[in-house]
Amino acid sequence: MESDLQVIRKESRPIIFTLILVIATFAVFFISRFVNEPYLTICLWLLALIDIGFIVSMVMGIRTKKTNIIILSVFVNSLCFVILTIFLLLVSFGIGISEA
Repeated sequence: MESDLQVIRKESRPIIFTLILVIATFAVFFISRFVNEPYLTICLWLLALIDIGFIVSMVMGIRTKKTNIIILSVFVNSLCFVILTIFLLLVSFGIGISEA
Protein backbone atom coordinates (compact mmCIF):
# COMPACT_ATOMS: atom_id res chain seq x y z
CA MET A 1 0.00 0.00 0.00
CA GLU A 2 1.19 3.50 -0.80
CA SER A 3 1.96 5.85 2.04
CA ASP A 4 0.22 9.19 2.38
CA LEU A 5 3.34 11.07 1.32
CA GLN A 6 3.56 9.15 -1.97
CA VAL A 7 -0.12 9.84 -2.68
CA ILE A 8 0.37 13.57 -2.03
CA ARG A 9 3.43 13.64 -4.31
CA LYS A 10 1.54 11.82 -7.06
CA GLU A 11 -1.43 14.18 -6.85
CA SER A 12 0.68 17.34 -6.78
CA ARG A 13 2.73 16.51 -9.89
CA PRO A 14 0.45 18.35 -12.37
CA ILE A 15 0.56 21.56 -10.33
CA ILE A 16 4.34 21.41 -9.91
CA PHE A 17 4.76 20.63 -13.62
CA THR A 18 2.60 23.64 -14.51
CA LEU A 19 4.69 25.92 -12.30
CA ILE A 20 7.89 24.61 -13.90
CA LEU A 21 6.45 25.26 -17.36
CA VAL A 22 5.47 28.83 -16.44
CA ILE A 23 8.97 29.48 -15.10
CA ALA A 24 10.47 27.95 -18.27
CA THR A 25 8.26 30.18 -20.43
CA PHE A 26 9.47 33.32 -18.68
CA ALA A 27 13.06 32.07 -18.82
CA VAL A 28 12.90 31.51 -22.60
CA PHE A 29 11.25 34.89 -23.09
CA PHE A 30 13.74 36.87 -21.01
CA ILE A 31 16.84 34.99 -22.17
CA SER A 32 15.89 35.62 -25.79
CA ARG A 33 15.60 39.33 -25.00
CA PHE A 34 19.18 39.56 -23.68
CA VAL A 35 20.93 37.61 -26.44
CA ASN A 36 22.54 39.86 -29.06
CA GLU A 37 21.18 38.17 -32.17
CA PRO A 38 18.62 35.56 -31.13
CA TYR A 39 17.29 33.09 -33.62
CA LEU A 40 13.59 33.62 -33.16
CA THR A 41 12.70 30.28 -34.70
CA ILE A 42 14.57 28.51 -31.89
CA CYS A 43 12.59 30.51 -29.35
CA LEU A 44 9.40 29.63 -31.19
CA TRP A 45 10.21 25.92 -31.12
CA LEU A 46 11.03 26.06 -27.41
CA LEU A 47 7.79 27.88 -26.66
CA ALA A 48 5.86 25.38 -28.80
CA LEU A 49 7.33 22.52 -26.76
CA ILE A 50 6.32 24.31 -23.58
CA ASP A 51 2.85 24.74 -25.08
CA ILE A 52 2.62 20.98 -25.61
CA GLY A 53 3.79 20.57 -22.02
CA PHE A 54 0.74 22.52 -20.82
CA ILE A 55 -1.50 20.01 -22.59
CA VAL A 56 0.40 17.11 -21.00
CA SER A 57 0.10 18.76 -17.59
CA MET A 58 -3.64 19.20 -18.08
CA VAL A 59 -4.04 15.52 -18.94
CA MET A 60 -2.00 14.61 -15.86
CA GLY A 61 -4.30 16.79 -13.75
CA ILE A 62 -7.44 15.26 -15.21
CA ARG A 63 -6.20 11.77 -14.37
CA THR A 64 -5.94 12.55 -10.64
CA LYS A 65 -8.78 11.66 -8.30
CA LYS A 66 -9.07 14.97 -6.43
CA THR A 67 -11.72 17.30 -7.79
CA ASN A 68 -10.02 20.54 -6.77
CA ILE A 69 -6.78 19.53 -8.54
CA ILE A 70 -8.76 18.62 -11.67
CA ILE A 71 -10.53 22.00 -11.72
CA LEU A 72 -7.35 23.96 -10.99
CA SER A 73 -5.36 22.01 -13.57
CA VAL A 74 -7.91 22.44 -16.34
CA PHE A 75 -8.39 26.15 -15.63
CA VAL A 76 -4.74 27.15 -15.23
CA ASN A 77 -3.34 24.96 -18.02
CA SER A 78 -6.00 25.96 -20.54
CA LEU A 79 -5.43 29.63 -19.70
CA CYS A 80 -1.65 29.30 -20.09
CA PHE A 81 -2.10 27.26 -23.29
CA VAL A 82 -4.35 29.88 -24.90
CA ILE A 83 -2.14 32.83 -23.92
CA LEU A 84 1.05 31.13 -25.11
CA THR A 85 -0.58 30.00 -28.37
CA ILE A 86 -1.75 33.55 -29.12
CA PHE A 87 1.76 34.84 -28.35
CA LEU A 88 3.30 32.20 -30.64
CA LEU A 89 0.96 33.13 -33.49
CA LEU A 90 1.70 36.84 -33.13
CA VAL A 91 5.46 36.27 -33.08
CA SER A 92 5.15 33.93 -36.08
CA PHE A 93 3.26 36.59 -38.02
CA GLY A 94 5.89 39.16 -37.05
CA ILE A 95 8.71 36.92 -38.25
CA GLY A 96 6.86 36.20 -41.49
CA ILE A 97 6.28 39.87 -42.21
CA SER A 98 9.79 41.03 -41.37
CA GLU A 99 11.73 38.29 -43.16
CA ALA A 100 9.83 38.39 -46.43
